Amino acid sequence: VQCPVAAALRLAKLGRLRIGWVLSRVELLWARPTQCYKCWGYEHVREACRATVARGGACFNCGQPGHVARNCSSPACCVVCVERG
Repeated sequence: VQCPVAAALRLAKLGRLRIGWVLSRVELLWARPTQCYKCWGYEHVREACRATVARGGACFNCGQPGHVARNCSSPACCVVCVERG
């Protein structure tokens, strides 16, 4: 569920939320790091990307072009981590 930050902080402080007859636990999620959709690197966005590699049409599971993650039979791997060693 998405909600305004102020409301989320109040709910997280309470730790629970009643929805009808059900009492549900509430936890905040960690913020995801900024990721570039051009090179898949972290800590920058596409507009500020200086990488020469463009992975825009590659599979998010294995990093190879020509198919999408839904149809990928390769084992999952982080292409960025593999390239960095």
